[in-house]
Amino acid sequence: MLLFLLFRDLLKGIAVLRAAEPSWIEAVDAGGQVLLQRTLQPGETVGLDGRLPLRLRIGNAAGTQLTLRGEPVNLAPLTRDNIARLELK
Repeated sequence: MLLFLLFRDLLKGIAVLRAAEPSWIEAVDAGGQVLLQRTLQPGETVGLDGRLPLRLRIGNAAGTQLTLRGEPVNLAPLTRDNIARLELK
Protein backbone atom coordinates (compact mmCIF):
# COMPACT_ATOMS: atom_id res chain seq x y z
CA MET A 1 0.00 0.00 0.00
CA LEU A 2 2.81 2.42 0.86
CA LEU A 3 4.44 1.84 -2.53
CA PHE A 4 1.14 2.65 -4.27
CA LEU A 5 0.78 5.89 -2.29
CA LEU A 6 4.34 6.96 -3.13
CA PHE A 7 3.83 6.21 -6.83
CA ARG A 8 0.50 8.03 -6.84
CA ASP A 9 2.13 11.12 -5.29
CA LEU A 10 4.74 11.20 -8.07
CA LEU A 11 1.98 11.53 -10.65
CA LYS A 12 0.30 14.51 -9.01
CA GLY A 13 0.73 17.92 -10.53
CA ILE A 14 -0.50 20.10 -13.32
CA ALA A 15 2.36 18.73 -15.40
CA VAL A 16 3.97 15.29 -15.31
CA LEU A 17 7.36 14.45 -16.82
CA ARG A 18 8.52 10.92 -17.59
CA ALA A 19 12.05 10.16 -18.72
CA ALA A 20 12.71 7.27 -21.10
CA GLU A 21 16.38 8.30 -21.21
CA PRO A 22 18.46 10.54 -18.91
CA SER A 23 16.89 14.01 -19.24
CA TRP A 24 17.90 17.28 -17.63
CA ILE A 25 14.92 19.31 -16.40
CA GLU A 26 14.58 22.88 -15.17
CA ALA A 27 11.14 24.06 -14.06
CA VAL A 28 10.44 27.54 -12.69
CA ASP A 29 7.06 28.90 -11.56
CA ALA A 30 5.61 32.38 -12.15
CA GLY A 31 7.20 33.69 -8.96
CA GLY A 32 10.68 32.58 -10.02
CA GLN A 33 10.74 29.61 -7.63
CA VAL A 34 12.81 26.73 -9.00
CA LEU A 35 10.56 23.66 -8.76
CA LEU A 36 12.98 21.19 -10.28
CA GLN A 37 16.54 21.40 -11.55
CA ARG A 38 18.17 18.01 -12.03
CA THR A 39 18.59 15.02 -14.29
CA LEU A 40 15.77 12.50 -14.38
CA GLN A 41 16.86 8.91 -14.81
CA PRO A 42 15.26 6.47 -17.29
CA GLY A 43 11.86 5.35 -16.00
CA GLU A 44 11.63 8.21 -13.48
CA THR A 45 8.39 10.21 -13.30
CA VAL A 46 7.84 13.52 -11.51
CA GLY A 47 4.84 15.81 -11.08
CA LEU A 48 5.10 19.60 -11.11
CA ASP A 49 2.86 22.09 -9.34
CA GLY A 50 3.39 25.79 -8.93
CA ARG A 51 2.05 29.20 -9.83
CA LEU A 52 1.32 29.44 -13.54
CA PRO A 53 2.84 29.96 -15.96
CA LEU A 54 5.54 27.32 -15.46
CA ARG A 55 8.68 27.73 -17.56
CA LEU A 56 10.37 24.47 -18.58
CA ARG A 57 13.67 23.58 -20.18
CA ILE A 58 14.00 19.92 -21.05
CA GLY A 59 17.37 18.57 -22.13
CA ASN A 60 17.07 15.40 -24.20
CA ALA A 61 13.53 16.29 -25.16
CA ALA A 62 13.45 13.27 -27.49
CA GLY A 63 13.80 11.02 -24.44
CA THR A 64 11.15 12.77 -22.33
CA GLN A 65 7.35 12.70 -22.25
CA LEU A 66 5.31 15.61 -20.87
CA THR A 67 1.64 15.70 -20.00
CA LEU A 68 -0.29 18.85 -19.06
CA ARG A 69 -3.55 18.36 -17.18
CA GLY A 70 -3.49 14.73 -18.30
CA GLU A 71 -3.00 15.49 -22.01
CA PRO A 72 0.25 14.67 -23.86
CA VAL A 73 2.31 17.64 -25.04
CA ASN A 74 4.17 17.35 -28.36
CA LEU A 75 7.67 18.63 -27.60
CA ALA A 76 8.97 18.37 -31.20
CA PRO A 77 7.88 21.84 -32.40
CA LEU A 78 9.27 23.38 -29.19
CA THR A 79 12.67 21.69 -29.48
CA ARG A 80 15.93 22.91 -30.94
CA ASP A 81 19.17 20.94 -30.60
CA ASN A 82 17.20 18.40 -28.50
CA ILE A 83 16.36 21.05 -25.87
CA ALA A 84 12.70 21.98 -25.44
CA ARG A 85 11.84 25.41 -24.08
CA LEU A 86 8.22 26.10 -23.23
CA GLU A 87 5.81 27.87 -20.95
CA LEU A 88 2.82 26.05 -19.49
CA LYS A 89 -0.27 28.14 -18.79
